[in-house]
Amino acid sequence: MRIITTALLLLLVIPAAAHADRWHRWHHRHWGWNHWHHWEMIDDDAPVPATFGAIAFSGSTGHFGVSWDRLTPEAARAAAVVACGVGDCTARVTEQNQYAVLARGTAGVTAAWNDDLVSAQQAALASCTTQGTGCRIVAMTHD
Repeated sequence: MRIITTALLLLLVIPAAAHADRWHRWHHRHWGWNHWHHWEMIDDDAPVPATFGAIAFSGSTGHFGVSWDRLTPEAARAAAVVACGVGDCTARVTEQNQYAVLARGTAGVTAAWNDDLVSAQQAALASCTTQGTGCRIVAMTHD
């Protein structure tokens, strides 16, 4: 009986010791959404890629398009223009891991970006009010 118990113990302990490093790494990982909205294993020690967002605006219609989580600024601007859906849409602001805000008034549109949402909103509205009246925030994005 002792031989069987010892053999079973060895069968359980040796494989566990061989995979101890794998178990240690497992504790530093978790499940989360990737950029394509699929569940994947995320390693907390892995570097997070910088992502970009943009806001596009059509001056003739007032339509806007917003993008986020793009890997390049060009991709962010292109996605925002497509999301706007109007032929004369142009990218007005591009941000990287920040808040971007677009404000519109009688003199046109102004944009601002900042790490803090309230600061970005205040900067966009302040810039807009120096040029005209009736300023309001029309779009914002964040990565």
